[in-house]
Amino acid sequence: MKRVYLKTDNWKNANCYIHTFDSKVRRRKAIKDNKHDFYIDINEKECEYLTFSNGKKEVTNKVYCNDVMNTYRYKRNKILNKNLLYIEDVFSCGKIEEIKFIDKQNIIDKNGQKKVWIYTPTNYDKNKKYGLLIAFDGQGSFYKNRFEKKNWYGGVQLDLFTELFKDFIVVGIDNGSINRDKELTMNGEEWNIVDEYKTTDFSQGKLDLTLDFIKDKVLEYVKLNYSIDESRIGMIGSSSGGLASYYGVFRNPEIYSYSICLSPAFCLFENSDFEEYTLKQIKASNKYPQIYLYSGKVSALEKNIYSSTIAFYDMLKKNNYPLDKYCLKINPNASHNEEAWRLVIGEALKFCR
Repeated sequence: MKRVYLKTDNWKNANCYIHTFDSKVRRRKAIKDNKHDFYIDINEKECEYLTFSNGKKEVTNKVYCNDVMNTYRYKRNKILNKNLLYIEDVFSCGKIEEIKFIDKQNIIDKNGQKKVWIYTPTNYDKNKKYGLLIAFDGQGSFYKNRFEKKNWYGGVQLDLFTELFKDFIVVGIDNGSINRDKELTMNGEEWNIVDEYKTTDFSQGKLDLTLDFIKDKVLEYVKLNYSIDESRIGMIGSSSGGLASYYGVFRNPEIYSYSICLSPAFCLFENSDFEEYTLKQIKASNKYPQIYLYSGKVSALEKNIYSSTIAFYDMLKKNNYPLDKYCLKINPNASHNEEAWRLVIGEALKFCR
C-alpha cells in the first residue's frame, strides 16, 4: 500500500477518484489529516493514477502513483491566477552555478554568450561519482529558487528530484529565447519537415550546432570541475526539447545512455525519418539508449504530439527495440505544460537509472 498526500490552501473536504489499470474508477473520501492535508491509501498494483476534488469546481491534474513521490500540493499560481498541482517535499536547496560560455558558432545573444546552470545536491561529494542530466530549456528546469518567477507553470522541479535521488547533477541549457525553435530542431537531408512547419523557424534547425556546443564546451567544463560517472549521462526535454533529447542521444551514443522525452515534437518530421535515422544509428553503434516517452492528449498541439509519439513507440516495437529499454506514459487529461511534465519525471528518472 502507498499513502498519497495532498496539501491544499483552503479545501474543507476532498474526494479521491482512483483510476485502475482495468479502466474502472473508484470514488473514495480522502482522509483529513490536519487543517490543510488529506491522504488516501492506495494499492499501487491496481491504481494507475488518481485525482482529487473538493466536491465543487476544483479538480487536480492526474497524480501518477509510483514509489518516487507521495506528497503533492495544490496551490495558487499567481501568474496564471489558478490552482496547479506541484510535487512537494522538504529539502534544502543545493548549489546552482551559473556559467556564461562564448558560443560563436550557434545562435547567440548580443554579447556572444550562452548561459548554463549547474545544479548539485546538498550532499555533493567530489570523491563520489554522479550521474549527469542535460536539461534543455534550462530556465524551466528548477523551482525552489529565483527561476520560479521565470516559469509560468513553476518549472519541472528537477532540483527537487536531484535532492531526492542525490546521485546525479543537472545541467540546464539556456534555450535561446526567440531562437529556441532553431536551436532545438534538427535539419539536413535526412529530415523532411512536414508542410505545416516549412515556413517556420523549425525549418531552419541548428540542433547539431547546439549539441556540439554541449559536447565540446559544456561537458568539457563539467567533467573538469565535477565528479561525473560518464556511464550515466542523459538528456531530458519537453516539446522541442523532447525532440532534441531523442536526437542528441542517438547522435552521440558514445556519450549518452538515456533520453527522457516529454511531449516530444516528433510531429515536426515524417514518421519514416525517425525510423530510418534510429535504425541507422543503432547499426553504427550497436547501442540501445533507454528512452522514456510521455504525452498528454488535451489541446490540438498535444493531440498532434500524442499521435506522433504513439507512432514512434510503435516503430520501436516493430523493430524489436529491447523491451526493457523503452516505455510510454500517456495522460489523456493533460495539456502541454510543466504541471503535467513534472508529475512523471520521478518515474522517468527511476526508469532511466
